[in-house]
Amino acid sequence: MLEHVTYGQIIFLNGTSSSGKTSIAEELLEQLPTPYFYIPFDALNAMRSRSRTRELSPSVLNVALDETRLGHLRAVAGMAKEGNNVIIDQVLSQRSWLLDAVRIFEPFDVLFVGVRCSLPELDRREKLRGDRDAGQAARQFPSVHRYGEYDVECDTELSSSAECARRVIDGLNSGVRLSVFSKVRSSTENEIRLGGDKVEVVSRVGRDPQYEAFADEFLDHASVGLFNAHYDRPACLELLGDVRGLRVLDAACGPGLYAEELAKRGAIVTGFDQSPRMVELARQRVPAGEFRVHDLADPLDWLENDSFDLVLLALAIEYVDDRVGALKELRRVLSPSGALVLSRNHPTADWLRNGGSYFDVRVIEETWSKGWYLRYWLAPLEQTCEEIHEAGFLIDRIVEPKPSPEAESIDAAQFARLQSAPGFIAFRVVPAMV
Repeated sequence: MLEHVTYGQIIFLNGTSSSGKTSIAEELLEQLPTPYFYIPFDALNAMRSRSRTRELSPSVLNVALDETRLGHLRAVAGMAKEGNNVIIDQVLSQRSWLLDAVRIFEPFDVLFVGVRCSLPELDRREKLRGDRDAGQAARQFPSVHRYGEYDVECDTELSSSAECARRVIDGLNSGVRLSVFSKVRSSTENEIRLGGDKVEVVSRVGRDPQYEAFADEFLDHASVGLFNAHYDRPACLELLGDVRGLRVLDAACGPGLYAEELAKRGAIVTGFDQSPRMVELARQRVPAGEFRVHDLADPLDWLENDSFDLVLLALAIEYVDDRVGALKELRRVLSPSGALVLSRNHPTADWLRNGGSYFDVRVIEETWSKGWYLRYWLAPLEQTCEEIHEAGFLIDRIVEPKPSPEAESIDAAQFARLQSAPGFIAFRVVPAMV
């Protein structure tokens, strides 16, 4: 096997559609003194079956485009790791997309280039090209340059592609980097390292209320979405059983969707979430409930011992660093005859998606299809079971749910996949008798 003393150089062009990225890249290929590959996003995107792509619904197409974007970054990283110099372009119109690039390109020398152009000129070029959706550049324009400083900037309305290429080469040769990638990395709570072929987060999830930034969007999604409305929610409610007249604590309650159903079924609901906006939405949704802002990582000092008949912790335990401590607090406020129902991502699904060792307990960073950037713990089933035991619980039931029949009309492909491969897992646990 060949071994390279140094990784390849990456030149990253960021700008809206029709801003001139391709023209600059083609000039760079001619002017640079050493060979470079130009791997544009559009070229990779065009490799997908056109006929099958046209059949995709808008929501499924957005997922496919996001998967293509992430694959594009990893393909470029693979080339650079083997010593190849690469020019890449993308439209980084979301902060999370820049963070993806920062994490994936962490070991490489990246020259980050902002390709600018005025909106009227972009509109003129877009109409002249005729191969772009009308208004595409205008939609990208407000945010594409918002999230980071550049090493080099070019205005293709004021300078030719050849002049822009020479400016990029001058920046490359100067060795000066404004370290936008380093700055963005240091703005997160986590340290990042390269583990084999994979960039992994190795510190902690932290206390940032991650869902606060997209709480309203999450409510719209989770109200009717397959994974929440037709997969996890029915499974958890079934495990909770008959709740009429019972005191139920909805821990990490989100926008109140579970609480709403519990209240409809006759439960007396109390809930909390670390996101102020989520709590506001829950109060609006369940006026009869009692909700407050509280971090699951902190003691529940406002709740008495044995004060609830049931506790629900749905799809939240993986966002907590001290999971045993959080579970112990839920055990304290739960009646000795009560039960805790908790759900989480299925550990095998997480492992197959992220790779590495199934048995490693580690923090993962992901950008979901809607651009939601999240950090969470990945742990094997044994680890979760041990944490449940250490917190003073016994496992009563484990459910690997299948989606409800209604889910097939929402997303037939995901419905079929979840019939044969688990996505979530749910537990009903009871206090161990001391």
